[in-house]
Amino acid sequence: MTIHIEHISEDFTADEKLFNTLGAIGRRASAASFPRTIIVSAEDSVDIAGNKLNHVYEWRVLKGSSSNIKIIPDASAPSKATIEFTGGGAGERLEVGVFIKKQNGTYYSVPGIISVYARS
Repeated sequence: MTIHIEHISEDFTADEKLFNTLGAIGRRASAASFPRTIIVSAEDSVDIAGNKLNHVYEWRVLKGSSSNIKIIPDASAPSKATIEFTGGGAGERLEVGVFIKKQNGTYYSVPGIISVYARS
């Protein structure tokens, strides 16, 4: 499986955006400026044969407290999720990963990472 994530929309400001790659999205925000929201899609992810169909998506908090990160998968399109970063202490990194696998598959992709650094 090859992960491909992209942001659909967000309320991070231009100076808070660090990078967007196929496998990771990086942002930074002042700890005092939370909450921040980003909508992310992994629908362009493919399996080894290049297919985009019949994938299962798992969205997980990887780093940070789950009380500071709310993941809301899109019920009509499970490849998309709204991620709300509601807090974080200065110097803390908050990370969400999305993993994909074939519907009846036994292996997962490496995660696509959405990372937010809370600065002072």
